[in-house]
Amino acid sequence: MKLKMLNLELPLPAQVHLKDLRQWIRGEIFNHGEPLRWAITSVERPSQKGTGKLKLEAVVIISKATESEDRSS
Repeated sequence: MKLKMLNLELPLPAQVHLKDLRQWIRGEIFNHGEPLRWAITSVERPSQKGTGKLKLEAVVIISKATESEDRSS
């Protein structure tokens, strides 16, 4: 088991309601490992043509099973 620090930049989803944003963010972080701690560090509002962005910092737990899956990819 290891800890890994992540800096993520995610597109701000238009279809996710504000009350569901926390759950959506945790799901996105979970793609990289089990979230231990995370924080939103920046929010960029959507422009007229594009989507907004969320910048996150997170610490995730990487289990041995996840490590071996990463190596085989």
